[in-house]
Amino acid sequence: MTVSKWSFWGAGSWEKAQQIEQFRTDDGKVLLGGQVDQLVEAMAAFAPPAAGELKLSESYQASLNVVIASNWQ
Repeated sequence: MTVSKWSFWGAGSWEKAQQIEQFRTDDGKVLLGGQVDQLVEAMAAFAPPAAGELKLSESYQASLNVVIASNWQ
């Protein structure tokens, strides 16, 4: 992850200054900062996999793919 133009004071308040506006992958996909909460809420609805489980079930993968696709553009 690369953080550019990070400033603690430039946005007028401490809370606003600590916001990341977007996440961008090498292939150009973007997740806006405001969409992070939506993604976290959607993922929180899933029960966690068993300890040590390395591969998600196909139903989990399918559900997560929908959530990820709707938030990453």
